[in-house]
Amino acid sequence: MNTRRCAVVDGAHRARVLHTLGFVPWVRRGQPGAGRVAAAALADEGLPSAPAPGMACVVVLAERCSPSALDLLGRAMHAGGPLLARAGRIQVRAGKLDGVPVAATYLVFGAAQAEVLRHSLPAAPAGASSVVVVDELAAVLAEGRAKQRLWVALRGLRTRLAATGG
Repeated sequence: MNTRRCAVVDGAHRARVLHTLGFVPWVRRGQPGAGRVAAAALADEGLPSAPAPGMACVVVLAERCSPSALDLLGRAMHAGGPLLARAGRIQVRAGKLDGVPVAATYLVFGAAQAEVLRHSLPAAPAGASSVVVVDELAAVLAEGRAKQRLWVALRGLRTRLAATGG
């Protein structure tokens, strides 16, 4: 019987490979010092060990969204790649957005939510960020053309985020 030999890999090499593939290594809390190996390996390589301050993308949703619409949104964002899958999501509550995080790009579902975002965002971040407005989630769920417009917007957004290193 043939058996495959596994090469022994140190923690620093594993951390570099995972970073190159775009994975964030998780370690158990019960292992003291295990996370330091990955952080030290990334620091030796000159690679960032933590994401830059601010978010690459924030999704702005209507106050009420059906579970099926949220499921569609989740699948669409995951299909858009890791930068879109990790995008923060905020909902409009009573016609207001409280505590809007600063982001490079805002993906807004519906013109009404875009207007609320415009009033809630301070002037400096608003000038430095881009806002992509697509149809509301209910329309995306019901209409084929709205789905097509969402996919086109996500493709352009993914390209823009990859170009800026988002």
